[in-house]
Amino acid sequence: KYSNGRSDCKLYLRAFCGDGFKVDRVGRPSLIVDNPALSIGLCVQPTIIENLQHKREFREVGLLPRFLFSVPKPLEGNEPYYKPDIPAGLQEHYDHTITDLLCLWQEQTQRAETGLSPKADKVFLSYFENFQKLQDGLKEWRSKLRGQVLRIAAALSFLGGDYYSINEQSITGAIELAGYLEAHAKAAYGLLE
Repeated sequence: KYSNGRSDCKLYLRAFCGDGFKVDRVGRPSLIVDNPALSIGLCVQPTIIENLQHKREFREVGLLPRFLFSVPKPLEGNEPYYKPDIPAGLQEHYDHTITDLLCLWQEQTQRAETGLSPKADKVFLSYFENFQKLQDGLKEWRSKLRGQVLRIAAALSFLGGDYYSINEQSITGAIELAGYLEAHAKAAYGLLE
């Protein structure tokens, strides 16, 4: 949807946070979404990321900083034709985990609330204090990273069967993943500059 020649990102921003929204439509009933759940996964060529620099509104309204990036190294050109198969046990574990998560989501009739355990809170506080000292070109992106780390930690806790508390192991794992994500955000934003 466009407004005054610019992309209208409000729906994406609200759905990302799980905030309900209403869309008034001309000649049709309003669309009301009370509890949106939004995940976006994209696999794009580097030129697509480079072209995002022409969409300043994505950065200005905070849409682009909500994305987590993974920018792999380019293939060297000598890749083997046949790739090794994914081990059957790993594939089966992945299939069961995803199925279990989808079943949990479908069973939810209301938003579940979770919080950090006391030990996890101490780990996150330490991360947060160091995090605030960082100064670089990722200010916009990093402003959303704290929330992303908490979401990842909650997902890790859910995967471990703990639905009401984020444990120390989950927050530590999410913080470790944040280092990877930060390095790749720097690579992606390097393409954007």
